[in-house]
Amino acid sequence: MTEVPEHLLERSRQRRAALSGGAAEAAPETAAPSAEASSSSAVAPAASAAAAVPAEPTPPPAPEPVPAYIEAAQSRKKIPVWVLPVVIFLPLWAFLYAGSLSEPEVELEGQLALGATVYQQCAGCHGATGGGGAGRQLNNGEVLLTFPTIEGQLEYVAVGTTGYSGKPYGDPDRPGGGHVGGSYGNMPAFLGTLTPDELLSVIRHEREVIGGEVIPAEQIGPDGELLHSNGEPYINDAGELVDENGELLLGETGFLINPGVGPTESGPVVAMAGP
Repeated sequence: MTEVPEHLLERSRQRRAALSGGAAEAAPETAAPSAEASSSSAVAPAASAAAAVPAEPTPPPAPEPVPAYIEAAQSRKKIPVWVLPVVIFLPLWAFLYAGSLSEPEVELEGQLALGATVYQQCAGCHGATGGGGAGRQLNNGEVLLTFPTIEGQLEYVAVGTTGYSGKPYGDPDRPGGGHVGGSYGNMPAFLGTLTPDELLSVIRHEREVIGGEVIPAEQIGPDGELLHSNGEPYINDAGELVDENGELLLGETGFLINPGVGPTESGPVVAMAGP
């Protein structure tokens, strides 16, 4: 609002008085409004000035404190993106890598090496690893369940199925029941076909390499040959199969001579079929 000068107001009053013929009366009436207008004029700039001053902004509220575990998680290093596919394919890689590995071959010596060679003619029936087929299973300890002693197995392989046709052989109390000659194919007699050393060697291969039998160290000779519990060899200097007393182990027909070391012709064999 603009303030009108006093001389202009006075001039305006005189002009109105001249026109109306009451100049003396008009002057007092306008004095009060002049003071009021002046007061209003003084207040208006103050109000305008007050309005021109901006209000002080209200400060924002203080942020809530972040829990320690969230702060730790936010500051922790993130896993790189490339790690995820690596983790996904790692089990597959491990499987393929394990499949590419092969068990180291065990170098056989002495009788066990000879036995592995002779067993090649038995693999057609019993399987290359003793899993069975036309002949009975030998691996996973089966041969040891049927023939707890090597003497019993030596007798059965020497006489073959013909020597025990329709008769029980091996341990009759073995898990799954005893075996009967001829109930699971026919095996030829190997007495005379194999030398005593070959016969002992192939049965050692079946029992130790395929069947998992562990022979005490004191029963293995310096050349890898099998020894009796008293330290005497199974094969004497003449190349014959003998018992711990040095007597012949098998008779001319292939059956055990001494009933004290294994089954006889009239009794059950205590072992499992060989080749």
